[in-house]
Formats: sequence, C-alpha cells, structure tokens
Amino acid sequence: MRRATFEYIVGELREDLVRETTHMRDPVPPEEMIAITIWKLATGTTNSATLPAFGRGVSTVCGIFDEVCELIAAKLTEKWICIDYLEDIISGFEERGFPNAWGAVDGTHIEIRSPPFSGDKYINRKGYCSMILQAVVDSDARFLDIFVGFPGRAHDARVLRNSPLFKRLEDGARRPKRPVTLEGVTFDPVIIGDPAYPLRPWLMKPYPAPSTRAQERFNYRLSRARMSVERSFGILKNRWLYLQRPLLVSERLMVAVITTCCILHNICLSRGDIVYGPFPREPLMEPADERPQIPWSEAALTARAVSIRAAISAHFQHGR
Repeated sequence: MRRATFEYIVGELREDLVRETTHMRDPVPPEEMIAITIWKLATGTTNSATLPAFGRGVSTVCGIFDEVCELIAAKLTEKWICIDYLEDIISGFEERGFPNAWGAVDGTHIEIRSPPFSGDKYINRKGYCSMILQAVVDSDARFLDIFVGFPGRAHDARVLRNSPLFKRLEDGARRPKRPVTLEGVTFDPVIIGDPAYPLRPWLMKPYPAPSTRAQERFNYRLSRARMSVERSFGILKNRWLYLQRPLLVSERLMVAVITTCCILHNICLSRGDIVYGPFPREPLMEPADERPQIPWSEAALTARAVSIRAAISAHFQHGR
C-alpha cells in the first residue's frame, strides 16, 4: 500500500479514532491504530508477532485491531461497496464479450476457527471450518456487492437466496435500469454466475448440457466474462494474507474483518495499488458433479429468463 493510500484511509477514519489524553497515559494516535490494523491484515501475523514492529502490548494490539476493523466496516461499506458508474461497468463486460451485464457473482471460503456451540455447520466439504464470502464484482475485479457470514456448509445457491442482493433483484423496481434489445427481446442488465445458481431474468447461468453451437458459444462467453470474480478473490487473498490463515476472532468480528478486507481491496484498486500475480485460480464452491441437485421449482426457470438466455445465445451465434 502506498503512502498516499494510507493517508487517505487515515483521513476517512481520524475523527472517529481520536482519543483524549489522560493523566494515566497518552492515547494511541489514529495513524498508528490504522497502521497496526493494515500491518496485521497484510502480513497475516499474530498479535504477539506484531509487537516488535509497534512496541505495544498484546491486549492493546488486539483491541485496536478489533476497533478499526469494526469502524471501517461500519463507516465505509456503503461508500466503497456499491455500483457507481453503471455504464462503465457494462462496457467493461462488453469488452470481454458479454452484453448488458453489470456483475459476476460467486462465493469463496474463508477459513475460520469454529465458533463455540456451532456443531458441524461451519465444516465445508473439504473438512475445515469456513465462512462464505459471496461477492458480485465488475470486470476489473472491484467488489460491487458482498454478503458475509453464512457457514461453510451452506450451498452457494442457498447463500444467494438468503442474501439482501436476491431480495433487491427479485423486486424489479430495484434492479439497475439500462434496457437493451437483442434478437427482439428487451431486458435490463444481468449478473452472471456459474451452474450452481438459479436462472433468473436478472441472473444468467450456463446451459447445463449445451446441444447447439449457439449454446456452446454462450457458455464460453459467460465463463470468460465471469473470470473477473475468481481474479478478485485471488487478489483479495494475496493482498490480505490474514485471510490465508484461520480467523482467530469472534464470530461477529469475522464478518467485520472480511468486510474490511473487501473495502480496502476496492480502495487500493481505485488508487492504483497493484498486487503482482500470478494468482491461483479460485476453485468453484463445489465441483459441478458434487453439487446438490436443485428442484425445478427452486431453479425458477421462468419463460422470461429462458427467453433472455436464448436471445443472448442467438446474438452470439450471429457473430456479434
């Protein structure tokens, strides 16, 4: 992280972190509180390993880390995890071959220490405890929407269905508005996802068994366009190494820590702070042949969604 980016973050948080000087001791300056938090997130070190760099006690470092993460999550989420330039976002996906898309959705597992009395609900199919981060990203790997907190055992379609995003997009009045017409079908911007998700008028997924060249081309274009979400998870975990080890914090703070990393990810991207790859490709939440089958009623294969997917397929088939 460059100094200018760090100073921007300090400017956003300073007034909430300033403490009065008392007769007992001087308060920790806001700059140092933020530096401790970013150091821990970026290096993945424990509280005790942070002591030589800042000369503070373990309890002080722990308290500062908790406070700053909760403050960033509470104060900066709406400002930095949002859709601001819809036209630019759609243009970015069109450059990658998919028309009228405003985001790519997927989920990733963040390893955690199992919360008390949680049973086995946090144990994912690979046998370790995790919390799911669901994200919608643009073509430049910037987070547009996140939903954090579901246990690792949950299927990604279930996570989506219980997220605020699903409720917003099911309500047609709250979807992004920028209708286009392809092959005689008019539709608003969509998000794109993998086969685990339900087909909706606002969510396009691949054909499960493509039988024509048009359907194969649709699947290829969609897969190529949604690689940005895999790339975003790779950048996130390589920039913030704290996410590569089990989160040893309370269940409530786990959500704040993951949210904070996503916000700082967007801030760094917007200010040109680069993380050099290569980044490992994010695996699917579950291999396609191991995903639980979703009943047709749950898949919501409405005539409207099917017609939109068919129109985009025909658009590709005609060489556009």
